[in-house]
Amino acid sequence: MRLRVFVPWIIALFIVPAIGLAPAALLAEDPPEAEETATAAAPPEPVTTEHEITLDDRSLAYRARVEVLELTDGSGTPRGHLFTVAYMADEEQGEAEDRPVTFFMNGGPGAASAYLHVGGLGPKTLRTDGMGQPVDGGTLEENLDTWLAFTDMVFLDPIGTGFSRPVEAGDDRYYGHGADLDSLSQAIELWLDGQDRRASPVYLAGESYGGYRAAALPKRMMHDRGVQLAGTVLISPVIDFSSIRHSPERPLSWALLLPSYAAAAAGHGKAESAEPEALSEFALTDYIAALIHPERMEALFPELAAMTGLDASFLRERRGRVGPNEFRRRLLADEGKVVSAYDGLLTVPDPTPSRAHVRVDQILDGMTPAYVTGFLDHLRRNLEWREGRDYTLLSRSVNRAWSYGLNGRQGYLSAMEDLQEVMALAPEFRVLTVHGESDLVTPWLASHWLLAQVNDALGGVEDRLAFARYSGGHMFYMRPDASTALARDAAAFYGAAVHERE
Repeated sequence: MRLRVFVPWIIALFIVPAIGLAPAALLAEDPPEAEETATAAAPPEPVTTEHEITLDDRSLAYRARVEVLELTDGSGTPRGHLFTVAYMADEEQGEAEDRPVTFFMNGGPGAASAYLHVGGLGPKTLRTDGMGQPVDGGTLEENLDTWLAFTDMVFLDPIGTGFSRPVEAGDDRYYGHGADLDSLSQAIELWLDGQDRRASPVYLAGESYGGYRAAALPKRMMHDRGVQLAGTVLISPVIDFSSIRHSPERPLSWALLLPSYAAAAAGHGKAESAEPEALSEFALTDYIAALIHPERMEALFPELAAMTGLDASFLRERRGRVGPNEFRRRLLADEGKVVSAYDGLLTVPDPTPSRAHVRVDQILDGMTPAYVTGFLDHLRRNLEWREGRDYTLLSRSVNRAWSYGLNGRQGYLSAMEDLQEVMALAPEFRVLTVHGESDLVTPWLASHWLLAQVNDALGGVEDRLAFARYSGGHMFYMRPDASTALARDAAAFYGAAVHERE
């Protein structure tokens, strides 16, 4: 899909308070991980290697630097070791301070950055089929869509993920939204100072909860570190948690899911394909009005059934409200299959049909071996990093321990005010938000609606808010077609040009 400047709808809706994490429900039932028992040793020395990649008609030479950054508390005492992998184009490509540098983060909380790193954006990525499923195990290949074509790249693993660990075993100080943001802002400043890149255009990019980080961090970087960011890229983000928490008293969240259900149903031949704009218009007018005024819902059941592929009788039983877990199991119940929460186009046989909650996910569970195998092989073989054991792709214990920092107050974690404040104070700061159409965890309409509120609050900043949708789900960048389109759109956002390929 071609990148376009965000244009808000003119609609009369309201904001409701929120808290929580969409993926947490998928993580909560897993067995606890073994406790760490040792104190971390001093960080090893960084390792730098030289590489080259051919991007269409040009050769790009670059350096890879694997490094562990030492995080300290206010007294200067080491408290955490944060693992990073950076890719930097050679100076022959231009002056280093003129070239953008982007810091990448995944979410969870508890996820390492290998998802973005070898999933779709780094110079080497997993070989996948047309649906974004890894093939040949964890085999990596040259990535012609790498963002290294237009920005240097630094992948950050928050404490408790990847090879990043607290100095003292059992220290959970970093497992909360405030301390997490502080640690990442410290790591970014350490890296910029270490590489003499404070004067470079600095960007963030985050996926899922990493999208919350990428929306909330610019304010902290500005106020606490004196680092003015040029922009941020929100990939399948959760910007405000109220938008993804579903209950009868919050009608907006149900409406924001509807286009994603429709995309999944159409992909399985259970519904006719419809334009996303038409689906969102229906969701935010007729459907949300019926959620607020239940007496209007009866007339919508035939249309809702045609959109979602669900029986009108089932929709009537649920009063027009179907949660993601029910939708995943109900859509293909006649085939004994469940769809992925992270991409409603992907399925697996339901191994526990008698359980109330679906216990497996093709993406969250099925792709782990390929990610870990591919990333570690790349790290050892290509980047010559021999340190570290027990690479943690996704930590359930970190996810369970996470504090959202609301101290018993009502409400939901949100980066909306942080984002608006930065955009108000920094007129050059820009945002690119990208989503997959069949993502049931962080539906695209939620971000689109929230950005409309940002635009309204600031009196019209459409030229600084870009938005794009792609085929696929939460990790749409693993699909070759979406990866190419995303690279083109991201390059335009950075003000770069990329070669158009067939």
